[in-house]
Amino acid sequence: GDFVIPAIDLLPFVEAIEQGADVALNDQNLYLDNTRPLHLVTACKYAINLACQRTDLGIGSTVAVPHAYSRRCMEAIGLESLANPALSYAKSLLSGFVVKNVHHINVNKMNRFRPAAHYSIQKGELPPTTSVIVGDHIEALTYLGKEGHLLAKGEMNDDV
Repeated sequence: GDFVIPAIDLLPFVEAIEQGADVALNDQNLYLDNTRPLHLVTACKYAINLACQRTDLGIGSTVAVPHAYSRRCMEAIGLESLANPALSYAKSLLSGFVVKNVHHINVNKMNRFRPAAHYSIQKGELPPTTSVIVGDHIEALTYLGKEGHLLAKGEMNDDV
């Protein structure tokens, strides 16, 4: 809601849903090659995909806007799950819906920088926006754990 995305950039998300995708994601994977170590939020996005054995999605996530859900997916995961984008995303992955990275929009360039939200108030603390997003991912990872999709200590995932 705080920046405008041209309609021509939104069209690929609509088309992906029309062509059978259930979740159409903003493809942010170019940031995987540009940044090491990963930003904490980026690492959280990857952790959800890794836990759901969808490393093909890289850092794809509904945490990044824009994205689109099919009606079928929304009816299955519940509208209330949209309150936490990481949780609604994890639910859609676990439910076996078709999830795809469909188009890249550089929302980092469009997003207005807000010092009060993007800087830590106290040394050693996470910035407020990062704290909220990481908290959302912790809730989603907790859900995945309860559903039996997190590896136990010592187990290996062949996707890594």
